[in-house]
Amino acid sequence: MPLTRLQEKARLAALYKYDVLDTPAEASFDRISRAAAEICSTPMALVSLVDDDRQWFKSNIGVTVSETPRAVSFCTHTVDRGELLVVPDASVDPLFFDSPFVAGEMSLRFYAGAPLTTPDGHCIGALCVLHTEKRDEGLSPIQAQMLEALAAQVVVELELRRCVAQLQWSAHHDALTGLGNRVYFHKQLDALLAKQIGRDPPARVALALLDLDHFKQVNDAYGHDAGDALLKVVAARLDDFLMPDEMAARLGGDEFVLILPNCGSDFLVERRLAQLIEKLREPYVFEGRQLDVSASIGVACSPRAGRDSKTLLKHADIAMYRAKAAGRSVVWMYRRALGDDVERRVEIFNVVRAAIRSGDIFPYYQAQFDLETGAIVGCEALARLRDSTGKIRLPAEIEEAFDDFDLGVGIGVCILRRVVKDIRGWIDQGIDVGHVSINASAAELRRVDYADAMLNTLAEAGVPPAYLQVEVTESVFLGRGSERVEETLNALNAAGIAIALDDFGTGFASLSHLKRFPVDIIKIDRSFVSSVEDNDDDATIVAAVIGLARNLGMKIVAEGVETAGQAAILRGLGCRVVQGNHFSRPVTADALTRMLEADTAVDAARS
Repeated sequence: MPLTRLQEKARLAALYKYDVLDTPAEASFDRISRAAAEICSTPMALVSLVDDDRQWFKSNIGVTVSETPRAVSFCTHTVDRGELLVVPDASVDPLFFDSPFVAGEMSLRFYAGAPLTTPDGHCIGALCVLHTEKRDEGLSPIQAQMLEALAAQVVVELELRRCVAQLQWSAHHDALTGLGNRVYFHKQLDALLAKQIGRDPPARVALALLDLDHFKQVNDAYGHDAGDALLKVVAARLDDFLMPDEMAARLGGDEFVLILPNCGSDFLVERRLAQLIEKLREPYVFEGRQLDVSASIGVACSPRAGRDSKTLLKHADIAMYRAKAAGRSVVWMYRRALGDDVERRVEIFNVVRAAIRSGDIFPYYQAQFDLETGAIVGCEALARLRDSTGKIRLPAEIEEAFDDFDLGVGIGVCILRRVVKDIRGWIDQGIDVGHVSINASAAELRRVDYADAMLNTLAEAGVPPAYLQVEVTESVFLGRGSERVEETLNALNAAGIAIALDDFGTGFASLSHLKRFPVDIIKIDRSFVSSVEDNDDDATIVAAVIGLARNLGMKIVAEGVETAGQAAILRGLGCRVVQGNHFSRPVTADALTRMLEADTAVDAARS
């Protein structure tokens, strides 16, 4: 009885999962066919797989064709029945007497087929034996039993073949995205380079290293399920973007690589990959939340940038670092001059990573003074790093690390924890530190959980938010992510944390930014303070900033005060709070403690 439409659909799916149709002959299947022919004393034996409209022979002993139409196939009836089918004399059988294989040149008479039944019960074909002579006795019980046993062995071979193929696939592909993995990438690229570079002239191959921007932020904010879903979307978009002769692979984490043979000029490569960046930016919604997708791409082209996969990948990595330094979401081509600059950058990043892991990032404190009373009213926490040699590095020496999302956030977390711990210690000792201001990078402020993390850290230590101030530079108000910055600053400000605008006058802030963002304090940049004694224009600017702050109800702090003359002019202009080396250099927490104790003693003596 023919199978129903649903049964047939399931049967074909079971067949196709073996991925065996139209594959070359294999000795293991031929051995089974020969054994079947010998046991059943027939000149012909077939491993027949019944497809949608044909039967295809994985093994054909004594038969010259490799497939026949399904409509005239004997094995179709074996599949429909799902059990051993024996036809002693096809010429008188009502199902087969008019078959072209019976009435035609082949003149088949005898057929016996044992179904190929998969472990989940689907019959996908038959192991069959054939003869041009009729056999009224059919098969003996032993022959029938052995034919069925051999048919079961065919299925075992198919299962083994499928498992081996799966293992080979797994060894060369990424389980999450289905793209090639690092091993497969190097193998494919080295083979391609050997072929392309051997031409005269050598053909160019572009290697594009793609790193997702702010991927860790997605994982931190929404969980790894969201991150995995995003990686799958990126993989699908890459696969959709590529031409047939091109390849994408996932190297690990959020790094992908593209191999573009016969890529053309640098201009054409850059223009095409810029289109890819725009394609990746298309909105993606995960469980009702829209996730941002963007990437930085570094490109190295053979043979100029390398003749093997490792060299090309190294140089593409250098170009990718440069793309991130240039603001992310851009394409950067490798040039030889990039090497020295990026090697230095990589060295800095490695130093910072090691310091984050070992806890060797900590604050120094520069006190802020009231010009009227001379008292310490607060301080600014300035990041310091101790490297493996014991050398203390200043922020300027690791400046590029602050622009990297992961490192910028890591530095900020280390500083916040140490600052809150120090404040808690001063409170416990009965020392009034006033406030401590910490610098927040754009990378930190664009974290969706930055405000919550800061407030939780304060709450866990039992430190009131009023003890903390957050300093931001004008650049955080600009570009992508400014909406997130606004939300973060509003949340902090609402909790009682004052916001200070650092380096005012040197960037691009406008009055609209002062109105839009919750700024409580304006810090006059040291470049104006340093020349206030001998430059009337700078003195006028400082006076204007002080007047602006007063009219907006904001406080003023002048930083970088180096001389008594500067302090006097600032006081005359109405600036009350200052910081700078004239009053105190940045010092350790212990040194600041002694300064605060001394300041408290002076106040007590005055009273």
